[in-house]
Amino acid sequence: MFHSCSESCAECATMHETPFGTVPPSMLALVDEKKGTLNFKKGESIFHADDPAQAFYCISAGQVQLYRASRAKEQAFGVYGPGTWLGYRNALTGSAFDHSARCLTSVKVCKVDRAVLEGFSIRFPSFTKAIVRELASGWTESEKQVYNLGARNVKERLAEYLLSLRKDTLAESHDFDFPLTRETLASLMGTTTESVIRTLSDFRSRGWIDYHDGKISLSNERELEKLVVES
Repeated sequence: MFHSCSESCAECATMHETPFGTVPPSMLALVDEKKGTLNFKKGESIFHADDPAQAFYCISAGQVQLYRASRAKEQAFGVYGPGTWLGYRNALTGSAFDHSARCLTSVKVCKVDRAVLEGFSIRFPSFTKAIVRELASGWTESEKQVYNLGARNVKERLAEYLLSLRKDTLAESHDFDFPLTRETLASLMGTTTESVIRTLSDFRSRGWIDYHDGKISLSNERELEKLVVES
């Protein structure tokens, strides 16, 4: 369902994690005028590959998976949470979306007209620099993903992903939400579902992790970190 947003960007808890945190607070009212909110249920899509990128989306709540699909295979690229901008690279160029976005949980996003990106990029150098940093961070993550797929085994890849997922979710304890299916996790790891199941079971039997009811607990992060450091 689409509706106007009652919460202003200035009041948003994740605003300072985005490039909007670099513009004068008084200018955020312009964003409020050109946005609305969308609420999705688990399994619904926010947008699909080849849809026109006339807007971008900022996750306010929930977890979203980005992926590409063909007739033979679906490849996941990542799972993202609150404060993440989706589709902004395509919105910058006015092209179609390169990938699709699926909700892994109930999700709330703010949909912002691409004109905001164009206007703020011209008026505020700090905003442009923040966008460049976001792009550079994305390139770094892509390079890291290529390295992991080529140089690390499944155990090492999975250990690093679990550690990074806990960091990204800002979990205060060792327990955090884990909405991924084994199939999605296998796609992210570049391996088979069977390999993921075996590796998770191995970690669990060693007492390094536990998982139940859509949550996972990293019981022994030190051992997981050893796998990453030693690889």
